[in-house]
Amino acid sequence: MSIDEARVRAALARLVPPDELPARFLWQPLPGGVNARSVRVTFGNRDWALRLPHQGAAGFLDVATEARVLTSAAGADIAPRVVGIDVPSGVLA
Repeated sequence: MSIDEARVRAALARLVPPDELPARFLWQPLPGGVNARSVRVTFGNRDWALRLPHQGAAGFLDVATEARVLTSAAGADIAPRVVGIDVPSGVLA
């Protein structure tokens, strides 16, 4: 799956209020991912790992459960906290 700036911007738009969506941001693909790809996105004082499902895979992933597990892991200081989720698209940050 190819990731480009337009796809990253569209994912951010699902998580960030329109008035906070940056005109410019830095992004870098992260290695790995069987059912999803991750990118590091930096804008303003935010530094996120943004998870993007492979095209067509969003319906097969239970991103809500994944967010709950990551939230528990963050509470134990073994994962970063979840800052946003869009269940229909499978986007998680």
